Amino acid sequence: MNEKDLKILIEIEKHRSLTTVAEVLYMTQPALTYRLQQIEKKMNAKLFNRGRLGIHPTVEGEIVVEDARKIMQQFDHLRSKLVQIQSKIKGTIRLGVASTFGQYLMPALLKAFLKEFPKVKTEITTGLSRDLTKYLKNGDIHVAILRGVNDWEDEKMLICEEPLYIASQNAIVLSELPQQPSIEYKMDRYLKDIVNNWWKMHFKEPPSILMQVDTLETSKAMANLGLGYTVLPGVCLLDNETLIKEPLKDKKGNNITRETWLFYHEETLNYPTVRAFVEFMDRYRHHIESLPL
Repeated sequence: MNEKDLKILIEIEKHRSLTTVAEVLYMTQPALTYRLQQIEKKMNAKLFNRGRLGIHPTVEGEIVVEDARKIMQQFDHLRSKLVQIQSKIKGTIRLGVASTFGQYLMPALLKAFLKEFPKVKTEITTGLSRDLTKYLKNGDIHVAILRGVNDWEDEKMLICEEPLYIASQNAIVLSELPQQPSIEYKMDRYLKDIVNNWWKMHFKEPPSILMQVDTLETSKAMANLGLGYTVLPGVCLLDNETLIKEPLKDKKGNNITRETWLFYHEETLNYPTVRAFVEFMDRYRHHIESLPL
């Protein structure tokens, strides 16, 4: 059961009327009735008796409602403690972020973080993973969100595994790709190795490169114009409804992905701002995993 379920049980016991409870909780009465049935099904017990004089808790219902009140009190106490902690955390955190992650995922992430910790100031540096790794090792930044870093010997946390796609305005036939015009852009070494290994896995001949551009966004724009296909990370295709996309797969049919990690020095957890961000990311990464990348 979630917090809303607990509120439903408490309000039903309080008002003894589904009509009144539906109004209080801004629900329709059929939706409320269905939710109560689901709760009783999960609890494997009848919690309320319905009659002409209203709805009344059974013996089991009284026990459950009593515990629901205690749990809600604990929720309120916990929220109060969190507000006190969050109001005390202030200062600056310096973040290094891989360019694509910074462009597509960082804005929403920062909005959520600053909503919880409004007194924290953030300084963000975007760039190549090799440069940001150097900044992290030198102490120029506190935390880095990077890809393709294999020589880090301190703390790290996996943020997400992101699928890669062939993207084109035209229908994608894998066997015909070597003959189709390819649009390439400057990739970091990690992504370039992934794409090259995938190509060698499926084809003996090299791609037919039509053009080489500087950025991922330019390559995407050229593909949108129907000039050829390109390989793009899933994150930059979330809001794109015009390009046809086909996931990169290995010989066994498994999606080929690239990993994004959060890196930091263990001793920097002594800074309240860094600890707050790392703990926030530990929770927020599950939201990133739920995106339809």
